[in-house]
Order: sequence, then structure tokens, then C-alpha cells
Amino acid sequence: MTKIKRLDNIMLEPLEFFNIKEIPVAITSEHSENIRFWLYLRNATIFYEDGHHDSADNIRYRRKLKTEHLSDIGYSMQFCAAVHYGIANKLYWHNPHESNDEVHDFNHDSNGRNILGTRKVKTHFDNYPTVRWKEPKNPNYHFSELGNWLYGFEDIIPLEDMQIGKPFIVDLDVDGFCCHKNIFGVPKGYDGVTGWEKRLENTIRILAGLPKPDLITITLSQGEDEADTYVPREKVEEVKQQTKLALTQLYEDIK
Repeated sequence: MTKIKRLDNIMLEPLEFFNIKEIPVAITSEHSENIRFWLYLRNATIFYEDGHHDSADNIRYRRKLKTEHLSDIGYSMQFCAAVHYGIANKLYWHNPHESNDEVHDFNHDSNGRNILGTRKVKTHFDNYPTVRWKEPKNPNYHFSELGNWLYGFEDIIPLEDMQIGKPFIVDLDVDGFCCHKNIFGVPKGYDGVTGWEKRLENTIRILAGLPKPDLITITLSQGEDEADTYVPREKVEEVKQQTKLALTQLYEDIK
């Protein structure tokens, strides 16, 4: 926890930073900002709740990730960066809008083959090497200018089949509870705002069955403009406060 506090001192301030018992919790505006609170952890398991897969790559390559390089990590690239720089070695995504108790296992494909890894790529699109996922095994993969997704190559597994190690990071994007656009895995016309309390409640139920985390990071998905804002601005404060309350009630009761 000392390292996380020191990190907070040398970088941009989070919106909020507090503890639930001994668990540090940081809240940010945008999801890519969360990696700055993971920076001193190594070989962590990340379990994240999000209405979007956020599995983009195409990050500027650095031999070692330093705080001054974090601006290189753009929209949806934080998990690729976490894997490449050794922060995380297991990655699981659950989408509360999909209404199931299955998770996207970005560690393996449906044949059990390990797919979680990165590589350094130099293309004619960039003036410097970039970090890309090692998957998919597509000959044209590394020629994509805009980057690629790991989403679509992962296995789907029951929650109870996750292999959670330590340190353990729980990462919550509250657009997994309340979101008004571009939600993955839902039918056309789906309402991602109405009923958000039930999605939060279900997430707390899931977290109650997982080990106690070493760190919780929360993002409110509030971009500088409306195009990058996924939780309606008129709802975000209510969603934030209810999320904090639910997490506090959960982890204060866990020994």
C-alpha cells in the first residue's frame, strides 16, 4: 500500500483515493488512467467488470514503463500494457450487461492454448516500435495501423474456473452497470441505463465469491467530451456513490 500511496504523490491525483479496511481503492475519470495505480505490482491477476472489452493494443514500445510514459497508453490499451510490462499475467473480463455467470478468459482460447502475450512490432505506419498482442495468428495482423483486439479469440468459462493468483486486482468500469452506448454482447435496442442497480448488485454477488483483492480501481468513464463519455453525466455521481457503498459493505464484512 505504501507504494501505491507514493505513486499517487508523483502523478496526477485520482478523483478519489481511500481504503476499505486495508484494501486501497482509487477512482479515476477514464479507464486508461487506472494503470498508474497498478504500476508497481508484478504478475497480478486482473478481474475487470466493463461494458466493453478494452483489449486494444498498438502502444508505443518502451524498454521499461515509467510514469512519464503513461500518456502513451490510450483508450482501451491499459490491459495490453499491463501484460507487456509484467504488471499482470492473468486477465479475466466479465460484462454485467451480458447477464450471465461466465467470464472471458483472455489467457486461453477455446482449445486451451495460451494466447496472453505481446510482441514488439515495427511497421511502416509508425516511426517507432509498438507493442501488439501476439494473437491472432494472422499474417496481416501486424500491418494494421489502428491496432487490434484480443477480444474474439478468448475462451468463455464459468466464474468458478478462474485461476486467481496474487496480487489480485479488481478493476471496475461503472459503465458495466450504467452505460448508454456501444455496449458489447447485447441485442440491438438494449437499454444499458435502466436497471443498473441490479447489475451492480450482481457484481457484488460475484465479488463476494472471489478472494479479497489487494487493490481496487474504479473508473467512471467520463471523457473530456460527450463522444468519450459512456456513463450518462446525470447518473455518474449516483452510480459512483452506490458502488462505493456496496464495496464498503462487502469488504468490511470479510475477515
